[in-house]
Amino acid sequence: MARRSTQLLVAMALVATAAVAVPAATAPPADAQVQVWYAQVTHINDGDTFEVAWNQGDDAPSGLGQPNRIRVLGVDTNEVSSSQCFADAAETFTESLIPIGTVVRLEARNELSEAGGRPLRHVFFGPNYERDLALELVEAGLGLAASYDIEPDYRDDYYEAGEQ
Repeated sequence: MARRSTQLLVAMALVATAAVAVPAATAPPADAQVQVWYAQVTHINDGDTFEVAWNQGDDAPSGLGQPNRIRVLGVDTNEVSSSQCFADAAETFTESLIPIGTVVRLEARNELSEAGGRPLRHVFFGPNYERDLALELVEAGLGLAASYDIEPDYRDDYYEAGEQ
């Protein structure tokens, strides 16, 4: 019951402060290949944003204002910089899952998918990169499922987790 109450409060706070469905300029073609990059976490900014150092051979996307600051696809958490409810909890949770030094796998169909100059990426971690950061945040009740038309992969998983 306490978890459900916490999830409800997080949901209400997020709805009051953030858009959940984000339109994009152009969706990728249905047959676009998923691109994969590997990078090491260097800083956690908040629950859905962190900074990386790109692994050798995996260059930062060119043409983006903040190419080393990753915006996690599939979830929207409250902002620490605005002192929003549960923002600190989401940041702490993210840092517990991908502490500084962790190598993560980043996925996107379009290298230039971005939000505010930050690359939009699905983020996977764990011994075999089997854990999805956005899914973990949604399941923990610390963020709402969010989708970008330009990067639709895993959308159903995120929204289904948010209904639990």
